[in-house]
Amino acid sequence: MSLKQKIKKVRRLSAAEIIYRSKERLYLAKERREHPAFLRKIARPDFDFFSTQYPEFSEMFRDDRVFDLLNDTRFRRAIAEPLTRQKGEQFREGFPEEFQRALQRADAFLENRFSFLGVSFQLPDPIPWQSDPVSLKPFPGGFYQDIDIFTNQNPGDVKHVWEVNRLQFVIELAKAYFLTGEEKYRLKTENLLIDWYEKNPYQTGIAWASALEVGVRALALIWILYFYLGGEKQDAKVLRILLKLFYLSGHYLNHHLSIYFSPYNHLIGETAALFAIGYLFPGFKEAGAWAHKALQILDDQVEKQFHPDGGSVEQATFYHHFTLGFYLMTMSFLQHNGDVPSQRMKRRVEKALEFAMYMTRPDGTLPYIGDIDDA
Repeated sequence: MSLKQKIKKVRRLSAAEIIYRSKERLYLAKERREHPAFLRKIARPDFDFFSTQYPEFSEMFRDDRVFDLLNDTRFRRAIAEPLTRQKGEQFREGFPEEFQRALQRADAFLENRFSFLGVSFQLPDPIPWQSDPVSLKPFPGGFYQDIDIFTNQNPGDVKHVWEVNRLQFVIELAKAYFLTGEEKYRLKTENLLIDWYEKNPYQTGIAWASALEVGVRALALIWILYFYLGGEKQDAKVLRILLKLFYLSGHYLNHHLSIYFSPYNHLIGETAALFAIGYLFPGFKEAGAWAHKALQILDDQVEKQFHPDGGSVEQATFYHHFTLGFYLMTMSFLQHNGDVPSQRMKRRVEKALEFAMYMTRPDGTLPYIGDIDDA
């Protein structure tokens, strides 16, 4: 882009956007400068990311009371209805076909077998998190800002490596552990989480190169925790890893929301994750500020994301449901803890649900309209 084109582009920006982007540039420079020191800081056993209002949380995290910490309502709110053995039995007996499908999905992931975005493959063990899952060629590493996700020099479609690093498949393993109590599912869940954490340091590598990916992964980790805690046994090391990943993801998202870069499904996914972390874990440092900021953005954005008839402004059935899911999750977290979303959010989300209902065919499928992540 020539200098003349750049000047023309800047002139089209609002004053608010120019100020925001300028502050963002300054923060990115600071982030790069402080990254090595921050990595050393968070690796220390005394790294403290808990609210100063409750100094005992840090002690509980470091010793064997991490289980008590997660059960302390001052530290953690409810993700959903508590899981019990009876609920597992009711699911198995009431939905036997879905139960078997859930186990089939989990069994495939036990063997690192994946099928998504038009490709199927089996990954070696341990999973090469930084590599294209089809060719197994590695993506560039290093500080996340230095990774060009748009270049055609990358070893494969970045969506493929991101899909694996979203860790959504681990939800199936944790769920299978809750439903069956079988150790193979617990051990696989634990090994994957430990390995991912050790191989993907904060803001290092392809897994940290997109704020939306950080957000989607954080939401997946919340549901992994939910099902993992529903099982009989948990490993304290894994719980500490999950809590640290929640905090680091919130820290990242708070500074990297796509306010102007992609103010549609990207912004909503990132903001929903920031809200979930801040709201569900009020015992973290900055949690209250994160939750307040994120909920305000989600509320302000809801009428910008969905038309009055409920249709997505992106005019795509796939992204309609992608964005709607983030709003539904946000509202679910609020309602499970005795809070309520705004009337504006409730009204527009209800319209979006109606739109989805009328767009659904009798066989439960949707017409492919607009853009879709089918790689």
